[in-house]
Amino acid sequence: MSSLDSYSRRKSPPPRSRDPSLPSWYYRILEYPDHTVCYEDFDEDISERDSDEENCETDSDCDEDESEDYSKLDCMGCSDSDWSDVDERDETRSNPGREYDYYYELKKQREERKQQIKQEKKDGELTSKEETRQIEQKREKQVKKAYQRVKNRRGYRDNLTLRGKRFWLGSLDHWQYAYIGFTVQFMTKFVDFDDYLDVDGWPMRPPPGQQLELRGHVGMHEKSACYFSGLDPPARPGLKDFVFQSGEHSLSFQFIDNHHLIMKLPREVVFGCHPRKMPPNTPSILTFYGIEDGWGGKKSS
Repeated sequence: MSSLDSYSRRKSPPPRSRDPSLPSWYYRILEYPDHTVCYEDFDEDISERDSDEENCETDSDCDEDESEDYSKLDCMGCSDSDWSDVDERDETRSNPGREYDYYYELKKQREERKQQIKQEKKDGELTSKEETRQIEQKREKQVKKAYQRVKNRRGYRDNLTLRGKRFWLGSLDHWQYAYIGFTVQFMTKFVDFDDYLDVDGWPMRPPPGQQLELRGHVGMHEKSACYFSGLDPPARPGLKDFVFQSGEHSLSFQFIDNHHLIMKLPREVVFGCHPRKMPPNTPSILTFYGIEDGWGGKKSS
């Protein structure tokens, strides 16, 4: 046998079924890129109806419309070619063809998520999404507390220093509209402010009389969301809004003190580096709350 005879061509992935009899949750998840699908993505459809399944004897008792969808699949004819790869799949399932592989893969994940939710309720544990929300909320509260402290304070304030600093960001807006699981990809959000231009490895201030400019960039979803620049803010922190430009988009900052800031980003910037499509109900501006890297929560200046 020649090498050509023994060569086995790698099969291309089958097309993903868009059979109208499949349940609505499948079509919602189908729009997500594969590598971004996580257990929490199924919560939107099962949180109200299926989270109390322990009161039902079978899944079909609680999910009649879904079981009806399955029965439709059972009634569909199967050709010999459809079953050629049955050893690679679950033999117990209804299997009209390889184009349904992804549906059954997601269905299995959804069932696993249902069981996970029941166990979390039984154990009194927080879901990953709720745990993430609390982390984002904690960061927001810390910044808002600093905001109120500055708002009610009078008198001397230390000089504002931003260059060379990183601020980690929290945002309930981002959690609500851009959540992709309790992952490093979702949780790592920051804004960096560049130092003065390096000259032979040393930061150097521009000569007297030259207008100062502040540059930086925002990172999220393991990418650079945008680079921005604008006039140097005043020497003292405060509650005033400062606008920086990033191409056609404007970013707004409030430099509350040396360790806390509030940043407002256009949704186009946030989802320009997001692995999924922007939800249609996303507000035009998303607010982020920043805390200086390494700040231990001492009294703010």
